[in-house]
Amino acid sequence: MAILIISGGQTGADMAGLMAAKEVGFNTGGFAPKGFKTELGSNLMLKSQYHLKETSSSGYTIRTRMNVEWADINILFSDDSKSKGTLFTISCCKKANKPYLLLSSFDTNAVQSIVAFIKPYTGFNKDFIINIAGNRASKAPGIQDRVFSILVDVFKEIKPLCQ
Repeated sequence: MAILIISGGQTGADMAGLMAAKEVGFNTGGFAPKGFKTELGSNLMLKSQYHLKETSSSGYTIRTRMNVEWADINILFSDDSKSKGTLFTISCCKKANKPYLLLSSFDTNAVQSIVAFIKPYTGFNKDFIINIAGNRASKAPGIQDRVFSILVDVFKEIKPLCQ
């Protein structure tokens, strides 16, 4: 079983997911807005280093929907659980009937909660896609570093289950 970590490539939780996946040796991908748009401008590393594909729109909603629908499960990090992006992602998960876990990046039990959420899906002889989503860096200062740390620990723990 191979794990693929996907996200929309935005600053913050999205980038933390991609960076943590690379750190541990998981493949990455996902869909990003046209031009690989982030709140800081175009990030072409999303294509060259993280293997994201461009959507036809520069808006964020299409890539959010496509990532949720492509993923087997969705992990959302939101320090502001009422943000428009978080609420929209949850709505997409519900419409697509995709499991999701919503956490704060300050949750001291985040690693254990995520591993417990993922474990029932491991051990099958199929590839498995995890979408990492959440607040952007400007919405939740420091979230990228906190989520990166959490996900490196999670990915190191689940990696042996996937080989």
